[in-house]
Amino acid sequence: MEKRECSNILKTLAAAYPTKTISKETAAIWAACIADKDYKLASETTVHIVKTSEFFPSPARWLAAYHARQRGAESLLALPSGPVDALPRDDLARRVRELKKRRSTEPDR
Repeated sequence: MEKRECSNILKTLAAAYPTKTISKETAAIWAACIADKDYKLASETTVHIVKTSEFFPSPARWLAAYHARQRGAESLLALPSGPVDALPRDDLARRVRELKKRRSTEPDR
C-alpha cells in the first residue's frame, strides 16, 4: 500500500471517530503496521470496523480484522472491540464459547 493510501485509511478512521486524536507518532506506527497490506482489503476492513465498533481500533485489532476478512471469516469479528465491561457477563461468555467452537472446527493452516 502506498503512503497516500495509508493516510486515507487513517483519515477514514479519524473522521469516523472524531474524539480520537492521531498524532504524528500514532500515524507512523499505523503506517508501519499496515503498509504491506492490500489497499482494497484494507479499505473494506476499515469500513467494516467503522460500521461495527463504537471504539477506535488499536493497530492489533485492525490487523486481526484485516486477517479475518482475508481468510473470509467475518464471523470471527463478532467479539466486542471495546471495553469488556460494556457487555453483560453471560453475553460475553456466550460469544467467547462461540469463538472457541469456530476456531476448533477450522482446519489447520
